This record gives sequence, structure tokens and C-alpha cells, in this order.
Amino acid sequence: MADLIIRNALVLDGTGAPGVEGDVAVTGARISAVGAVTDSASTEIDAGGKVLAPGFVDVHTHDDGALLRHPGMEFKLSQGCTSLVIGNCGFSAIPAVPGENEKSGLIGVTPTWHDLEGFRQAVADANPAVNAMALIGHNTSRSLVMGLEKRPPTDAELDEMRAYVRTAMEQGACGFSTGLVYEPGRYCKTEEIVELATIFVEAGVPSFTATTREDVVTGLMATNQADENLGQFFRRIALGVEAAINGENLSSRPIFINGNERLSINYATARRVNVPLRYSTLSTTDIVGDFDDFHADRTYTLLEIIEEALANNLSLAAARKTVALAEQDVKSARSNYLPSVSVSATGSYVDPVLAELSGGQNPEYSTFGNVNLSQTLYSEAANANISIQKYRLKAGREELNADEMDLVLNVSNAYFNVLILKSNARIRKQNLELTKRNLAIAEEHFEAGQSGRVDILRFRSELAQNTQAQVDAIDGLQRGFFALNQLLNNPIDKNINVADAREAEGIFKGYQHGVLETFLDDPIIRQSFVRFLSEQAAANAPELRSLDYSIEATQRSVTLNGLRRFMPTVGASANYNRTFDQWGTGSLPSESILSDNYNVGVSVSIPLFDRNRESISRQTAIIQKQQLQLNRDNVALSIDANVRNAVSDLTTQISNIELSRVSEETAGESLELSQASYSSGAITLVQLLDAQNNYLQAQLSRATANYNYLISAIILERYIGYYFLQHTETQNEEFRQRFFDYQQRSEESK
Repeated sequence: MADLIIRNALVLDGTGAPGVEGDVAVTGARISAVGAVTDSASTEIDAGGKVLAPGFVDVHTHDDGALLRHPGMEFKLSQGCTSLVIGNCGFSAIPAVPGENEKSGLIGVTPTWHDLEGFRQAVADANPAVNAMALIGHNTSRSLVMGLEKRPPTDAELDEMRAYVRTAMEQGACGFSTGLVYEPGRYCKTEEIVELATIFVEAGVPSFTATTREDVVTGLMATNQADENLGQFFRRIALGVEAAINGENLSSRPIFINGNERLSINYATARRVNVPLRYSTLSTTDIVGDFDDFHADRTYTLLEIIEEALANNLSLAAARKTVALAEQDVKSARSNYLPSVSVSATGSYVDPVLAELSGGQNPEYSTFGNVNLSQTLYSEAANANISIQKYRLKAGREELNADEMDLVLNVSNAYFNVLILKSNARIRKQNLELTKRNLAIAEEHFEAGQSGRVDILRFRSELAQNTQAQVDAIDGLQRGFFALNQLLNNPIDKNINVADAREAEGIFKGYQHGVLETFLDDPIIRQSFVRFLSEQAAANAPELRSLDYSIEATQRSVTLNGLRRFMPTVGASANYNRTFDQWGTGSLPSESILSDNYNVGVSVSIPLFDRNRESISRQTAIIQKQQLQLNRDNVALSIDANVRNAVSDLTTQISNIELSRVSEETAGESLELSQASYSSGAITLVQLLDAQNNYLQAQLSRATANYNYLISAIILERYIGYYFLQHTETQNEEFRQRFFDYQQRSEESK
């Protein structure tokens, strides 16, 4: 039997679904049934014509003190509010100094606690009729540390504020609130909020603010306040003050402000606290901040990511095991020259009749043992096998070297791909915002009768397309990080970031395209430069060295199966035998038994003919060698072609750096003029869209030109088998000097 049944109500379940007429039963402190309740209860209420809903959550309250002063909380319950969020606008019950009311965020209550744990106990003792979730206020924390001083905090003061926020988080605070229009919050700078908000981000707690999106840009996760709302609020105040000064009756002034709600989300913060973004909301959401996750678990430079990949990549680790197996094969081949020693012991029983007839040779019972030693002294086949396994080991090491160089290229490509994807996401975001602004202009024109509805529809269509492009850009960026984590053997979803990279800056200081342009712009120097690089590539290529070692191994097989197959195999052997005991029928007295003996011998064997297998094996090895030589020639041609193609691509990327800069600047100016012209009705919608799309493509080209140049440079380095990033400046200077020497020799030989 239920304790309470409310019947015939329009029941709302809080999910947003339409209301359903029905009953709700309550047993103890829990809802026990919803729907057509056939049970009876000691108390029943007929709620016909009324709505029954879960208690409302009042997310913006200042009821920290009311929970203690008015635990009945009738003024909330009468409005249907059963849960509250306290500590808003930067003022909260914590932190506090016991007995000092003026330093707390409370009204009419003197604190008896220091922190949230103490405040929770005080609330529990008061036993209020509602639930509460506590925020820690920035203003309260700041005033407790430095009063109302109009200055930035010292490092020590900021550390103290961090400690308050961190303690509150550890004790269960649901968030951090700011009130930057109030004292003392108005005196803080952006960096102070960022430092304190970072604690919530590190704890994986989402953060929301009722202030403008400026706070979201600094690191808080989200706000639903449009930028214009705060300005509208202060304009209303200014108009009210003006009306009062002019003697107007203020009762006639409007009170309600119709503010706009617009969700703004910091992508980096949302990603860090694992809050997935619904793609369906992007068309009405402003993605703020850069796609540069400053809260990442780790941010890699290119050198760091290369070093970590070389140390941890699973494919490379498997390739190293292949080399380790080849080393074992060499050891196995060498072991043919190690002695083989065996020991045996035997006990036997012979039929007594046979034992009697053996004349003491096979007694009824006997035990005896044997030690055997054999060793190869010389074997052409063993020598050949050792040589072949050594060559294969060297070839395997060169293949590993090639795998390492390929990994450096792959991880560099993945690194720059993430930078390109970040730029793409940033530019797509900007383009989406631009489309929203242009749509607003089109709507203003329509309302003013300056254009038809077709302009609005076209921009809405463009908005949908740009939103999808933004979704694809975010998804592509996420997949780019997945690819990097896989190469690094990280958990695929590890929250990482990559530092930006620019040519002629940092580790790429020696990558000034102007230096290369000097070589590549002059056709005569370029030809000499390309020939030099091709020679370096051939000399450095691990693929060619691997094939050379494989050819040597095959040649050793050819030699083995030629005339050297008639070389003798020489071996030595020794045996020691001992009879331990014999008894029973046919046994002899111990003094008449030869209890131990040994023998030593040397054997020589010369293979003369083995069904023509050696000749067949020799022909097979010759064909294999010819095949390897053809493969080597083909690889050498490919390396030369790759170097020339890479130089050609690098030349193109050098020109793209400057051309893309000019293109972006001119396209940007054109778009500004087009927007102004469209606003005044001087050009059509199609012309504005053309200018916007042209600017989008120019931005994308400019953003990727730098990265494409660096990718092309690293691809060329892979082909020449020499990564400048992995060598010292002295070594790199020696490489450049080799080119100058090569060029000088080429000129002298003419």
C-alpha cells in the first residue's frame, strides 16, 4: 500500500516528452508507480486539471544563507523548486573564516566553517527542505585572500586562491562562479580567471558561466549569453537614469528585457573535460577559442613526437624483433662449429638361456654408460651458412633503418596533418561565423524591404553547408589525433596536442625557403643540386644497401654450389664407454671384465654426386641473384625519380608560400568591400557569396602553404636518406659543404 497517491494529473516526466494524464504513487521517500495506479493509499489527492512535474532546479540562486536561516524554504517550494544551485555570481558560502561574516558570501549568517565539508555539515544540521549544489565563488575567494584591493594577485596569493578552489572541488563543489561586474571581481584580469578555471578543467568538470562569451574564450566551457545581452542591460539602466533625471514617471518604464540566448562553447575545454559536442547544435552554437587544446595531457614538438614514435611504435618494435631473430640465425649457423657432447646410461636384462650361451658377453643383468663427443672441424656448407646469415642480418638491419626513416616521415606527415586540420577547423569556424553575419544582414534587408526572401534562403542553405563543413573539420581533426596516438602507441583517445611549426623558426631555422630558392631558381645550379641529391640518396639509401647484402648472400650460395662443393668436410669424434656392473646368469667376475674403454677418430667426407642437386641449387641461386640485381636497378631508378619529383614539388611549395599570402590579403580586402557593397545594395547575393568562398579558399591555401612546404622538405630528406632534424648543425653544415664541393668539382670537370 502506498503512502500517497496523486490522481488524474497531467504528468510531465522531465524528459521533454508531452504530458500524460495519470496517477503517481509515493511510498516512503520514493515514487513507486506512475500511470494508472490501482493501489490505494492513506492519503490521496485529486489533481484533476492540474500539472504534476518533478521539482524544478533553480540554477541561479543566492540562497547559501537561506538554507540555514529558513530551512523550511517555503519561498522556493511554493514555486515548485526542490533543488538549488548556490554560490552564484562569484559569491559563495565557501571559503570562509569562522566568526567573520564580512568576509563570507552570506547574508545574515556568521560562518562556523572553513570549507565545503564544514558548510555541508552546517546545512545537514539545519536539515533544509530542498537539495542544494554548491559553487565556489571567485569574489569570495579573492576577498578572503586579498580583500578588495584593486590589483592583480601575487603568485603566492594566486596559489592560495587555487588551493581554495582545488579543495572545494575535491570536497564536491559542482563548479566555479564569477561576477566580474562586481567588486572585487572587476579588478581581476583574464589570466586570473584562466588560472582558476584550469583547476576545473584538470578535474574533468564542465564549467558554465552566465556572463558573456569573453569568459568562455579565456577557458570556461560554455555560456548561453549572447554578446549583446550585457550591453542591452546597461543601456536599459542608462535610459532609466536618463528618464529619472528628466523627471519622467519611472513606473511607465519597461522592466522586462528580451535578451537573446546563444550557446558559446570553448572547443578545447569541452574536449579536455570529455563533453561531446552535438553536431546538431553547431548551426546555433558559436565555437570560440582556437582549436589548440592548451589543456592537453601532453603537447608535442615535432622532435619529441619523432623520438617517442621511434621508441614506442609497435610496427617498429616488431621490425626490431625481426632483426633479433636474424641475430639468432647467425648464432645458430655458428653453432655448427661447437662440439656436440652426449651422455647415456643403460640398464639391460637378457633372457637367462641366452645369457648362458653368450659366454659372458651378454649377462642376464648389466648396467653401463657412454660419453660421446663430435665436432665439425671444417665444412664449406657451414662456412657458407654463416656468411649467408651474416649478410641477411646486415640486410635486415638496413630494412630496419628504412622502417625507422619511413616512421619519421609518417609521424611527421601525421604531425603536420594535425596542424593543417587545426587550421582547417579554425578557418571553417570563422567562415561559419561569417555566414551567420551575412545571414543577419540578409534578414535585415528583407525586413527593410531591400531584398527578397530568396537571399535569406540562400544564406540558410549556405549556413547548413558550412555547418556540415565545420562538423567534418572537427571530425577530421579528431581522427588526426587518433592517427598520431596510434603511431605513438598511446591510448587512441589520449588527449594530446602538437605545437605549431613554422619554417625558419625554432627547429626549422635552417629551413628558410629563401636559401633553397637560391639553388632551385637558377636552372644551372638546380641541375647540379638535383644530381648531388640523387648521388647522396643512392649512397644513403638503406633499401639499396639491403639489396646489396642480399645479393652478397645469394652470391655465397652460388659459390657454395660451384666447385667449392667438392671441398671436404672434416670432423672429429670420441667415445668413452664404461660398464658399471653385471650379475646373474652369464656374468663374469669383476676382475675379468673390461670395465671401460675409449676411441678417438677423425673423419673426412667429400661429396662427389648427389643427384645433381648442387647444380640445380647453383642455377637457382644465379637466377635469384639476377632477380635481386634487377630489383636493385629498379629501386635506384625510383630513388632518382623520387628525388627529382620531390625537388619539383618543393619548388612549387616555395612559390605557394608567397602566392597564397598575396591571394589571402587580396581576397580579404575583396570580401570587406563586397560586404559593404551588399549592405548598401550595390551588389547581388551571388557576388557576395563568391567573395566569401574565394576568401575561404585563399585562407585555406595560406594556412596550409607553410605546412605543405615543410612536409615536402621532409619527404625530400627521406628520399636522400638524411633528416636534417636528426643531425647537429655541424653535421648539416658538412652536408651543405659537400654540395659546394660537388658543384666545384663539376665546374672544374667541364
